[in-house]
Amino acid sequence: MYNSISNKSLHYARDEQVLRYLTHYPGVNEDGIFIAEENQEITGLAIVAITQLGELRQGNIIELQAKDAPSLDSLVRTALNYCEGKYLDVIMVAPPVCLDLERAFSGWRRLETTVMMCKLLSALPLIKALLDNKDITNSYSGKRIVFYLDGETIEVEITPESVRVAQGNNNDNKAAISVMMSAKVLFKLAFGVANPYRAFLTRQLRIGRLKDAPFILKLLSKTRLNMPLFASLGDRV
Repeated sequence: MYNSISNKSLHYARDEQVLRYLTHYPGVNEDGIFIAEENQEITGLAIVAITQLGELRQGNIIELQAKDAPSLDSLVRTALNYCEGKYLDVIMVAPPVCLDLERAFSGWRRLETTVMMCKLLSALPLIKALLDNKDITNSYSGKRIVFYLDGETIEVEITPESVRVAQGNNNDNKAAISVMMSAKVLFKLAFGVANPYRAFLTRQLRIGRLKDAPFILKLLSKTRLNMPLFASLGDRV
């Protein structure tokens, strides 16, 4: 299967040793390995690893290769269903560079061109993981923030002990600080791809009251996930 993948981009061969490494990668279970077949021939392979940071559960597709677009579509759809069935919050993948990705990854967010794509299944655990650290709880205790994220409202209350996150209802939010951004911008901030100050200046990040901008930008500059990401860099030489 690997030998028949388009040679428009370089890729290293997966021998038995490499495949053994991928299938035994931390967080990979037997039910997270998927194979596409046609006429008893293997046409694609996907391997999903699951990691967890606090309450945030992430699926990382550490291997995704396919001979053709239908195989890629089937594998991405199957991997997505698997992650949803495991109640994961975020899915990350470094997609193959030799196939058209538009149909297979419809609805996904691109972090870096052809390098990493992501899909947000639940925003609450992601925001909690971003904000729930001692530096933030100690420095910003008593603050209430409402995030408006692609039509979803998420209320955050910071206490000395923890960060409380709940689904919002757009009621009684006048005293809270309003922050508006897309899921794509949230991902970029979470993984250090974007700078909150630049996002604010380019209006990718909006803050309800201008006087709250310094506070929010300083807060967001302290947020970053240390979740493991896997990308087969040998494929991208």
